[in-house]
Amino acid sequence: MYHSMLHYTVQYYTLKSQKNWYRHAYANKEIWDQSEYGAAVGNAYIRQQVSGTVVRSVTASTMGGYQDL
Repeated sequence: MYHSMLHYTVQYYTLKSQKNWYRHAYANKEIWDQSEYGAAVGNAYIRQQVSGTVVRSVTASTMGGYQDL
């Protein structure tokens, strides 16, 4: 459940405005899926989704962090 939710989120937002970044992230999926940073951001996203909170700030931080990899 965790992985599928995170993957869908990354795909949805990157296809809108970060297509090149998404291709890069997908190629390195096994690296960032298992990173501590990725797990922390993913868990924060899920917590906010469950509570119904808007997740724009988490999504932005996800983009910034993963682009550095």
